[in-house]
Amino acid sequence: MVRLRLFLTLRAACVSKRANPSRACPERSRGNSNGAATHGDIGVYTIRKNGLEHFARCCKSSGEAPKGRKILAHGASRGKAKGSQDKPRRGERHSVYRNKRNALAQYPNRSGTFIPYRSTVIPSHVPSVVEGRARDLLFLLVVVVFAVAASAAERLVSPGELEIALAEARPGDTLRLSAGVHPGPITVSKPVHLIGNPGAVLEGNGQGSALILSSDDVRVSNLKVRGSGADLSQDDAVILLYDVRNATVEQCEVEARAFGIYIRGGGNNRVIGNVVRGDPSLERSRRGNGIHLWKTRNNEILNNKVESVRDGLYFSFAHDNQIRGNEGSRLRYGIHYMYSERNTLIGNRFSDSIGGITLMFSRGNRVEENLVVRNRDFGILGLFLERSVLIRNQVAENGRGLFVEDSHRNQFSANRVQRNGVGAYITAGSEANVFSSNRFEGNLVQVYHGHAGVNAWSQAGRGNFWGDYSGFDWNGDGIGDTPYRLQTTASALMARYPVARWFWMTPIVALLDWWDSLLAKSTSSLFDPAPLIRPTEQTDQLAESAFGSL
Repeated sequence: MVRLRLFLTLRAACVSKRANPSRACPERSRGNSNGAATHGDIGVYTIRKNGLEHFARCCKSSGEAPKGRKILAHGASRGKAKGSQDKPRRGERHSVYRNKRNALAQYPNRSGTFIPYRSTVIPSHVPSVVEGRARDLLFLLVVVVFAVAASAAERLVSPGELEIALAEARPGDTLRLSAGVHPGPITVSKPVHLIGNPGAVLEGNGQGSALILSSDDVRVSNLKVRGSGADLSQDDAVILLYDVRNATVEQCEVEARAFGIYIRGGGNNRVIGNVVRGDPSLERSRRGNGIHLWKTRNNEILNNKVESVRDGLYFSFAHDNQIRGNEGSRLRYGIHYMYSERNTLIGNRFSDSIGGITLMFSRGNRVEENLVVRNRDFGILGLFLERSVLIRNQVAENGRGLFVEDSHRNQFSANRVQRNGVGAYITAGSEANVFSSNRFEGNLVQVYHGHAGVNAWSQAGRGNFWGDYSGFDWNGDGIGDTPYRLQTTASALMARYPVARWFWMTPIVALLDWWDSLLAKSTSSLFDPAPLIRPTEQTDQLAESAFGSL
């Protein structure tokens, strides 16, 4: 209320100043009884000249200019004597153009300027109307900002007082929750900051969402939140961001029975440094996702840790998001997203799950420097993935390293694919993908290429490094002299039927490989035409640092 009164008072003062210029100039008289201007009047005058309206802030005089002002006559130079026949007549109004550009041309400075109309007195210290209004608005803005900043308060909230504190809080206030259990559910409908002291817990009643953010610019930090419902069909979540923007959830500990942190709609939110744990006693299909985004964009999901939920990070119709530095284990999929475009996944780590990174029905993504290890089925899956870039990822000890199914026009470069059952599993019509400068070694089967179209295994004369390549480099250019064959009959059988791996390194497999060598043609798309003799330095150094941190 005090801020509102201050604002209205300042606004009234500025409006009064513009409406009554006499307050800005002590030499202005009040005028006579019939309203006619008298000697020394200063104000805003307008005339119509040649069909144009003009205006100016000026001082009328009966022929003698007040001290500090100049009288300029129509058609005369600055040196024209006082008392010219072109002196202003009483009741006449003088001005310059309304057009801002012309007004600036007529008033290049504040010290009095020639006006090509009748005699006009211009105060040398009076600024232009536009400048005065801009100055007033800037002053009001500064006052309001300082008033809001000064009004922000911090309040210590004891258990049981949070709802009352939220009702009494003003935008920008900080509510610091003391140690203890604060009952919920709680809905935050004002832009405030909730921060928990050590030992502060917000606990729902086991139904619906425990903490709902329904206002923009809310911030929640250092708080342990639990006690949501477990109904996945109702989107029960521990922390629900409902159609909000610029909200932040950071450094919170979330115990999830259904969804952990759910961003539904809105955008430009930040989820940073949180720990989300699911209930391992529930079947995986009955758990919710750790961090779930739906119909939202431009969010930052940074440095979070998720475990024992269904999918670690789930994206549906979520575009243009930054997903960096997150970790997940004991999940179904580490990252799972569908119908999402132009997302950036950098520096995430997912392990000990069914699958690492799952990209479905998506395009325009960048997947870079992620570490995906010890996942049962696959490391990175692209299903109907298009026009995406996957570079410098470390994919190791998975059932299948790169699983590419019905995906098109993607770039796979400088990835290290190591010690997987199948290094790259390409199937279901995938075509026009480019594989170059990757490092394949220690995989039981390097490549399975079944029912797929034509893909490129080299780019700009550089193929991939294959740990089992047996060719030579006689000219020393770093490129093998003979192409590398990606798939044999035996490797295809072992990729499709894992039970056939019992015959690995037996005479039967050696016989099949010999027979294939007689029939194979190096012009086939199942060859790397330019295999690398040694792995690229950038890929090797990055891989060693990533695996050394495990």
